[in-house]
Amino acid sequence: MADIGMAIPLKPGKTEAWKQFMRDIQGPKWGEMKALAADAGMDRVRGWVVSAPQGDVAVVVQEGPGAHAWRDYVAHSDAPIAEWFRETAESVHGTDFGPDGDPQPPVEFVFDFRIKD
Repeated sequence: MADIGMAIPLKPGKTEAWKQFMRDIQGPKWGEMKALAADAGMDRVRGWVVSAPQGDVAVVVQEGPGAHAWRDYVAHSDAPIAEWFRETAESVHGTDFGPDGDPQPPVEFVFDFRIKD
């Protein structure tokens, strides 16, 4: 399966900054971001914020043949939009998204319930 879902903790107090990050991606950065994502093999990305007792978490679902390789693709890209993405993601998540940064945690696919055909 090409799709991947992740739960990525947000730094305390960074939920609104993460939402602005997503608005920027869909707004002024859209052209560059769409090109980067398309080059990486992404078809669709969806996201939610879950307010958990331990803190807010961004839940992101990435779809497309490049979904599992997205983080590595962005980490090694020299495109200005990738640099902006890495820096902004690091500021809201507290994780190093650079080429020598934190590896993507393992993601295990568990289920896919299709209720309606």
